[in-house]
Amino acid sequence: MSNKKLDYRVEDLDAKGAVKASMSMYLVALFLTRQLFYAPLSLLAKRKGRGGSGGGSDMDLSFLFVTSVWEFVACIPGALMLFLLLKNKSEAGAKITSLWMRGQLIYLLGLVMQIAATVLPFILYGREPTVVAIVLAVAYLYVGLFLLRSPRIKDVFSAVPGNK
Repeated sequence: MSNKKLDYRVEDLDAKGAVKASMSMYLVALFLTRQLFYAPLSLLAKRKGRGGSGGGSDMDLSFLFVTSVWEFVACIPGALMLFLLLKNKSEAGAKITSLWMRGQLIYLLGLVMQIAATVLPFILYGREPTVVAIVLAVAYLYVGLFLLRSPRIKDVFSAVPGNK
C-alpha cells in the first residue's frame, strides 16, 4: 500500500485544499447510528397501520425494536462521527480538531461496538442467527473493508478542513 495521495477533482476539495468527506462516509455514519432511528420509524409504521398488532399489519417490523441498551451505546461513535462531519471545522476548537484527526479510529470503534452489540445476544442467550443478523454481518464486512481500505478516509482525516 503506498502513501501517495490520490488526485482529487476540484469539487472534492474545500476552499483551503483539504479533502471533503464523501457521501459514503456520511452513509456509514448513518448506518452506525441506525438504532437511534428505529423507534421513530416503528412508531410511524404503526401509525400508518403497518407492523403492529391489529388490522392492517402486513409487514414484520420486529427487527426495528431495540432490545438492548448496548445497541444504543454502540451508536455513540457513529453519532459522534455524524456530528464531526456536519460541524463547521473552521470554527473547531482543540478537542474537535483532536477528534477529527482520529476520525478513522472512531469509525472503526463504532463498527466494532456495533458488531459486539449484534453478536452479544447470540452468545449470551444462545439465540439462532436471523436473516437480519446475517444481512448485518455482510454489511459490517463491507463497511469494515471500506473503512480500512479507502484512501479517501485517510486523506479526509489527515487535515482539519479550514485550519490548513
